[in-house]
Amino acid sequence: MGTDRYEHGNLLRLQIPLQLTTRSKKDGGKSLKVMGKVMWCQKQTDTGHYLTGVQFLNIYDQDFDLLNDYVQSQMEKK
Repeated sequence: MGTDRYEHGNLLRLQIPLQLTTRSKKDGGKSLKVMGKVMWCQKQTDTGHYLTGVQFLNIYDQDFDLLNDYVQSQMEKK
């Protein structure tokens, strides 16, 4: 969520901080850097912030695995 509005199709250079606590402890403070393409952007009426859906482009297998580990660790917390 953020205050910037992006147009469909815009390319973004993303840096996603990952705090892993599961299998990949050696990568616990890794930051995932990946290119993404804006698929949708929607303004939230209550806050005025935007939610943005991004499709990752050309993500390396090892980066995909790190992202998957992160998502799994977040789901386990719930």
